[in-house]
Amino acid sequence: MPFFKRKPGKTDEPEFIKRADVKCKRINVNYLPPDELLPQMATDKLAAGRLTPVNYYATKLRFIEAFVYYLPDYSQAMIRYTFYVNEKPEKTSDFFELSYDSLSMLLAKIGMYIDK
Repeated sequence: MPFFKRKPGKTDEPEFIKRADVKCKRINVNYLPPDELLPQMATDKLAAGRLTPVNYYATKLRFIEAFVYYLPDYSQAMIRYTFYVNEKPEKTSDFFELSYDSLSMLLAKIGMYIDK
């Protein structure tokens, strides 16, 4: 099986993600169908804060893995979702901007309390 390298400049990641000071936090949350969650994220700024974190081992069959990218001072944040069904990736979303309120609500649910 041949391996293919990515061509430079062909990534779909925003420039924000490529910065050296950006941190990433991976959070597993309860499953919502992609056609239900993604329109909410496009219209509602606080939709990410309403998701409920779950233990991966408790819900391996259906869950969403959220990758939260943020600056150390929390001034800018983005999120990307990967939807899993039967432990296999079903769909990956685009990147969404996160407001400070939504980021603080989501991180507080996993025990990271932030101050501005």
